[in-house]
Amino acid sequence: MPLPAAALLLSLLVGAPTESAPPAPNVWSASGARPWTTCQEYEGEAIRRLRAGLPRGEERKLHAVWRARLSACPNLPDALVLMALLEVANPPRADPAEDFIASLAALDVAYREQREEILRLLAAAELEADRRGESPPSPSRYLAAYAATGLDDRELARPLIDAAREAAEVESWRIDRLSALLALGEGDLQTALRLALRAQIHATTAGKPASTYVLALVLDRAGSITAARGLLEQLKLRDARTLGGLDTLLPVRERLYLLALDQEARGHNAGAYALWQAYLERDGVEAPEREQVRRRLVELRPAVGLAGE
Repeated sequence: MPLPAAALLLSLLVGAPTESAPPAPNVWSASGARPWTTCQEYEGEAIRRLRAGLPRGEERKLHAVWRARLSACPNLPDALVLMALLEVANPPRADPAEDFIASLAALDVAYREQREEILRLLAAAELEADRRGESPPSPSRYLAAYAATGLDDRELARPLIDAAREAAEVESWRIDRLSALLALGEGDLQTALRLALRAQIHATTAGKPASTYVLALVLDRAGSITAARGLLEQLKLRDARTLGGLDTLLPVRERLYLLALDQEARGHNAGAYALWQAYLERDGVEAPEREQVRRRLVELRPAVGLAGE
């Protein structure tokens, strides 16, 4: 069943008509009864930050700052969208000292809760923008599609990413990368391959690793296992657990699949074997992928030696 916030968000973002005209905005509703000038300053700064992008390394600090500001001024559309962006930039992550597979259950819950919070923030931003008679702040649609993809809700994500493309909310390679994942989930391998390849070619240096992982995933699902492994061998990331940042986008099930591919490419067969087993235990694994993974497990299973050999 769709989340109430998600259903509301979809109706607003793709332009569904409202039943009645919203009341005219006023300074008190816009500020949440805080001093008007303070809230206006916050909103102006949020607009500037959304246009300029987040400074690398300051995401966690900014998350705390803007959470406090939204508590004071809860009805600022651009600040709500900025907060959603900061949620994306601060995903729940397993403690490096803990076993990743053992931490999956708790991590899955934390991811789902955060993605639901992102949709709630964006729904609130869209409601306030609609009440003011303004266009939705960019990149609302892209962020909503991002969160919906992480929730494995393609029905919600598809119209949102299409709307983001039409509005040119973010760079085209980002939209291509997310659209490739949606096409893959829909079983359209040809479209997924075309979009993933285009995203990998045009991605920035910072976006190249995650885009390469998406292309490797599509190639593997299309049966080009050797080509996928070759791409992953070229990456050589020191810590692949974040998948070049792709862990903020993928459902946990797909993260396991890609991590297992990465371990195979590194020659870490024991790690790959454990990850493939964990993947098969997840809900939502389709029959073709399940059969393919079972064949991989047979190939990776350690040989049993005889005593004395």
